[in-house]
Amino acid sequence: MKSSFLVRCTFDEIGSYEQVLGELEGVENFLGSLQFEGQPKNKTLHLADEGSDFVVDGEFTSDFYFSTPESADSFRLRLMGKWKKKSQIQEIAGEDWNKKWRDSFAGAEVPPFWKIVPEWIDNEENIQNKKIIRMNPSLGFGTGEHTTTQLCLSAIASLSFQPTWEVMDFGSGSGILSVASIMMGAKSVDAIEIDGMALESSKGIFKINNISEKQIQLSNKMPEEKTFNLIVANILFSILQEKAEELIHTMKPTAILILSGFFEPDAEVLSKVYLEKLSNYSRKILVKDSWACIVMSPNNYL
Repeated sequence: MKSSFLVRCTFDEIGSYEQVLGELEGVENFLGSLQFEGQPKNKTLHLADEGSDFVVDGEFTSDFYFSTPESADSFRLRLMGKWKKKSQIQEIAGEDWNKKWRDSFAGAEVPPFWKIVPEWIDNEENIQNKKIIRMNPSLGFGTGEHTTTQLCLSAIASLSFQPTWEVMDFGSGSGILSVASIMMGAKSVDAIEIDGMALESSKGIFKINNISEKQIQLSNKMPEEKTFNLIVANILFSILQEKAEELIHTMKPTAILILSGFFEPDAEVLSKVYLEKLSNYSRKILVKDSWACIVMSPNNYL
């Protein structure tokens, strides 16, 4: 049985949740270029509420498994060079980590009708009346398990999609929200993502879910003149603040806006930023495990 190569990384700094999440996203996105086999769920962020902000408090470790020593060493050097993180490589012989990891990834169910499953699961039991999104988590990007992704999926499910709707998924990552929008009946989605590896990864997700390039267009920047019926942005709080005017500029007169990627205390701040520019709009805030999602729509829509 082949060996696997473990890189164990120690994160020991204290900072704002946004700083640490951004750093972790950079680490995990880099995995898309390597022969990454999997990651157990031993990564824990200890969040402490300090006033109106959340901080990451305390040290934690995260394990990453690779199929070749070259990939493991490349990742270790990247950790040391770009992220200044301590790490070590350990060869684990005679253990099929890839199979163990695949067996442990069960996917997720998201109300009211989403079911996220690994692409290798063919069992169609217990999926009646469910919308199935298939994922390949070994690509190293989002798997639909994060709370903000699930909040966005629930928000998307609450809308009455029209066959003429054009959607923008800003900060699309793995593309799971783009897939969900097409499944709900959207005409097309513009998936905007600046990370080139994430864009390549999302192509695989679209293929797994039988979605064509005509239905979802990938780009690394927002279109200059095009407007949309729905905009979904699941991204860092600071970017949502910075890009408020640009996102609003891409909205059709009666467009709906879904924002997530931040904690509950930030929802009021963002609501104020956007509603000051959107007259006759109201908002609804969804909350789960301290994370939040804002749905903004013309008055009386929701």
